[in-house]
Amino acid sequence: MQIFIAVTDPKLLGEEPFPNQENLPHNGQYVFSEEGSELSRAERQALAKSWVAPENYTPMPPRKCLFNPNIALRFWRGKTWVDAVVCFTCHRINFLDEQGNSINPGFLQDFGLLGQLSRRAFPGRQFMGLQ
Repeated sequence: MQIFIAVTDPKLLGEEPFPNQENLPHNGQYVFSEEGSELSRAERQALAKSWVAPENYTPMPPRKCLFNPNIALRFWRGKTWVDAVVCFTCHRINFLDEQGNSINPGFLQDFGLLGQLSRRAFPGRQFMGLQ
């Protein structure tokens, strides 16, 4: 499992793309502009403990936010992967399969842990919406 800085594709916002953007990891409308390290076994286990299956997930009340992504987690199983694109402002996570299709595999409910992982992977970086 890897962690990335995630942003909405600048081209979709009418902005200049990143240099060599076509070579950056991406999924759907999101570009992963910076790659962090792979998560440790302990970090992966902590995330697994915060996992809620789709049938057990109760959505949080909506917040005023247009979903401004902060990070993405890429979950690998063999050569297949799924991305979880996270917005700390509205506490939403968009899950995308390899083709960029939205999927509903469940939810990661511990945003404090997601914040800790983000700060550890990208020290000194400020994340909008993260306390």
